[in-house]
Parts: sequence; structure tokens; C-alpha cells
Amino acid sequence: MKCQVCGAESGKYLLCQSCNQKRETGEVIKCPKCHKWHLAGFDCSIPQQSASGTEFYLYEAKISLLTHNELKYFNCIKSVLPDGYLVQAQVNLASFIKKK
Repeated sequence: MKCQVCGAESGKYLLCQSCNQKRETGEVIKCPKCHKWHLAGFDCSIPQQSASGTEFYLYEAKISLLTHNELKYFNCIKSVLPDGYLVQAQVNLASFIKKK
């Protein structure tokens, strides 16, 4: 499992050892708004800035809606259909975005 605060390996725990120590000193808190662990003073309601100065979001767009095998199968189906037919992949919202 990854630490909810820093992303480091945390075994079976939500926080790594370092962030757990910060929790004991009050530097890491469980947010009353989002109910997740993060640094004290972190405002989870607004987009955050990364070290590079770009905005940091919890989610990002996926590169493709289909896996490599699904795409090959999809193209195979399209190649045998007569003109005028349209095939679309059925996808849900989780196919468009992934949690960072």
C-alpha cells in the first residue's frame, strides 16, 4: 500500500512511518472535509501547485480507453463490418480518469 500523504510504500498501513511520526506531532492530520490524511494546512478544496509550478489534481486523463488487446479486437470487428455500421466501445467514467 502507498502512503496517502507522500506516496511512499507503507505496507498495510495508510501512512508510512515518516508521515505517522508527523501525525503524532500534528504536521499530518485527517481532514474533516475529505476524510483523508494530508499535511496540516493543505486545502483539499482547491487545485494545488506542484514543485514545477503546474496545478496538481488528484485525477488525470488516461492515455487510452481500451487496453492493447481490446483495441486489437475492436479494430478486428470494425474491419469485418459492412459500410454504414458504427461500433463503439462501452466504457464507464473510471475508463476516462485515474486517481494519481
